Amino acid sequence: FIGQHNASYEPPDISPELLPKTSCGETLTGQGADYRGCQNQTNNGFTCQKWSEMSPHSHSLSETGDHNYCRNPDGEKTIWCYTTNANLRWDFCDPVDKTSSAVELYHYGGKNAAQLFDLVKQAVPDLKHIAMLGGSGGGVAAAAWGSNVADLWPSAEVVAVVDSGLHVFPGTELFDYFWEKAPYGQGPIAEQTPRFQENVPDFDWRATDALAKHLQSHGGRFKIAHLSCIDDKVVYSDRKNMAVFAQLDSVMDELMNSSTQHTRTWAFLNTLHECSPEGSVFSYIQDCSSHHQTRRGFATSIPGAIGAATFVNNILNHSKPDPDSDRTQFWFEEHEATESDKTCSSSVRRRRESQPQETETSGSRSFEIGLLSLLTSKLLL
Repeated sequence: FIGQHNASYEPPDISPELLPKTSCGETLTGQGADYRGCQNQTNNGFTCQKWSEMSPHSHSLSETGDHNYCRNPDGEKTIWCYTTNANLRWDFCDPVDKTSSAVELYHYGGKNAAQLFDLVKQAVPDLKHIAMLGGSGGGVAAAAWGSNVADLWPSAEVVAVVDSGLHVFPGTELFDYFWEKAPYGQGPIAEQTPRFQENVPDFDWRATDALAKHLQSHGGRFKIAHLSCIDDKVVYSDRKNMAVFAQLDSVMDELMNSSTQHTRTWAFLNTLHECSPEGSVFSYIQDCSSHHQTRRGFATSIPGAIGAATFVNNILNHSKPDPDSDRTQFWFEEHEATESDKTCSSSVRRRRESQPQETETSGSRSFEIGLLSLLTSKLLL
């Protein structure tokens, strides 16, 4: 599922005609009164507060715009902005590095996500290493879109780091609902509205091992890593909102029961590890309630194991999470897989049989994309 996400990528030597049109201009003359660039970080590394917002700092410059880019609306010595840090009211900025080829895009829903991937494919068709980092709902999106990305680049190794994205498990009541009744899925209702099917990830997650089938279809070159607190408060809230959306009143109490959620979490992870190609699934599960750790700070590490930050960084760099071992599960407590968890024989397969072919090209390029979002009860595709 994809909601609102921001994505950035830095491919080398992109032809100008392939770049999306943008109003950003990083030229700064004089004191920067006419600067219209897209810098939203201060010189000291603080994120800018939107000019149209009054929190954490109230001010009288809201007419500067509904954005958080550095500006100089009052004749300071150079561009600046209010910061999102309650302890630092404002700070100076420098323009975005003109030598950078980074392009920032804003996209809403599956249609624009697909267009984003197509754009990158045109610009750098010979990628060999692709890393996707998704936080919260963006984590769910990274897992869902991973197969499509691997399809676009059949020779690339693709990794998806899912931070705090254990919102919905395959083979549960929620996915039954979305399959049967959602016009933006892959089920019978969606068959009547094919315009949606063209712009959504290719998945049929009605069976518990459905996600493992995605990984199997790519022979191990698509990998997933989960980082999560077992009692993530935001995830619990989102599950409730989705259950309300799906009108699952009859099972609401069970869905909201922490014991049930624990059981389902361990079962999902065990099945994913058991049914996927060896070395294609990694998980780091802590005894905590924090959410979106890669953005808001890592929670406590697991005793006797590498830290959460090391886990994430090594995965994104296409390395083993622990350089000194082949360990794939980093859990704060052990949970042996049951016979049910090891059942990997569902008939559910990926819906699209044909895979695109890629001509061999020289060189190796890497690509990183961040799908940072919050999944709410209003699900958009």
